[in-house]
Amino acid sequence: MPLKTLVSVVFAATLVFADQTVRAEEITLRFEASPRVERLSPQGEPATLAVTATSSDGRPIAEGWLAVRLDAPPSGFFSTDFPLVEGSRLLEMRLPLVNGKAEWRQVLPIRGAYRLAAEFIGAGGVKKGTVFSFHVYENPRKWLVLGGLAFGLFITGVIAGRIFSAAKDAPRTQLSFCLLLFVLCGAAAGKWSWAHEEQERKYMSKLEIGPAAVGAPARLQWWLHPAGVNGQPSAKLSLTIAQVEMNKVVFALEKIPVAGEFALDYQFTDGSEYLVTAVAETGDGETVRQERTVSVTAAAPPLGTKLPPLILFIAVIAAGLVVGRCSRGVGVSKL
Repeated sequence: MPLKTLVSVVFAATLVFADQTVRAEEITLRFEASPRVERLSPQGEPATLAVTATSSDGRPIAEGWLAVRLDAPPSGFFSTDFPLVEGSRLLEMRLPLVNGKAEWRQVLPIRGAYRLAAEFIGAGGVKKGTVFSFHVYENPRKWLVLGGLAFGLFITGVIAGRIFSAAKDAPRTQLSFCLLLFVLCGAAAGKWSWAHEEQERKYMSKLEIGPAAVGAPARLQWWLHPAGVNGQPSAKLSLTIAQVEMNKVVFALEKIPVAGEFALDYQFTDGSEYLVTAVAETGDGETVRQERTVSVTAAAPPLGTKLPPLILFIAVIAAGLVVGRCSRGVGVSKL
């Protein structure tokens, strides 16, 4: 290759790279939630989560993909309702941009700070990544329930303290009652294939779901093919995941454009049955539906998640015992 031609090629490649770099720097990713993040609560109604990609002039980017990954809040001193979910990956997928936006609906399982990593992938390999963080607060009613339970245990301790102070066989009674309360506290802490139809169709769909267990995402894959021939027809895919027992949708994608296939990693957060439904609307007006029922493997949470609430409940009862004994004029040193 002549030197002049080689220099021209290198110069052109440099310009293309520089142009892509500038365009990547000019891309802005924004995260939105509906309802607003401040109003979200664990195990509430599905929230609409969306990431928007805009250019430097504020216009939505017409073409491109958005890779998203949602991680659950890390573990804290007091466990959430789903200890195995804490700090794990909830969702990972790649969505096409529609009017500069990629959105989905999802139930957020636990309280805490979520981490959403989003990466825009455009033509020519242009990429722009951003990490968003948002906090979901516990449902206020749960704090009321916890306060009521703690108050009930405290009153129980007060009554027990007065009974122990008056009983003749106090040591034996105290031991039996403490064992009973320990059991009650422990119980309270623990609470804390190809589809065919009879009529002739132009398309066939396939939905496969990998092994599903709480604490790790399962692989969901969907394909659409013309019957009897090869190819990847374009379609608009709607995908929903519903918890069968509560008849509640926990995840949904609505009419996203696909080219014959789609895949995502999704974590089923409790050990129950889920119904996964995929409905595709093809370009020639045909609707192809596929359903699969998923039985999720549950696992017992680690013992360490039960210790903090157990210690709290025992401390509340002990405080009640002290107050009960002191109310009858018995010194704390005699406990």
